[in-house]
Amino acid sequence: MDVYVDIDENYDEWYHSNHFNTVRDKILNKMAGVDGAWVRPSSSNHVHVRVKMAYDQSFLKQMCIRAFLGDDPQRLACDLERFYRDKDQENCGRCFDEKYTRGRVKKAGEWIRIV
Repeated sequence: MDVYVDIDENYDEWYHSNHFNTVRDKILNKMAGVDGAWVRPSSSNHVHVRVKMAYDQSFLKQMCIRAFLGDDPQRLACDLERFYRDKDQENCGRCFDEKYTRGRVKKAGEWIRIV
């Protein structure tokens, strides 16, 4: 199962900063059951992180992983509200491959393996 994280920082700055090293260190040294991890620039040049877990995670565990890795707090709050209100896990924690903005499609970048 994949857990997706959306970090509201400029991708290029984040990738060459200690924030990148901190996230990679957390994945490598503080998380059990990780089969791999990737990063990419979002369509708005923010950071997407994808962590492949060796086994399924509960909704609560997915939320904890996302918070631990620095997911956008507003996004976490909206997903918790959606889950509480609608019991909807399907639409939580998504990182879109493309976004339609101002009459045009903007695509996210390619995934780069970091773990």
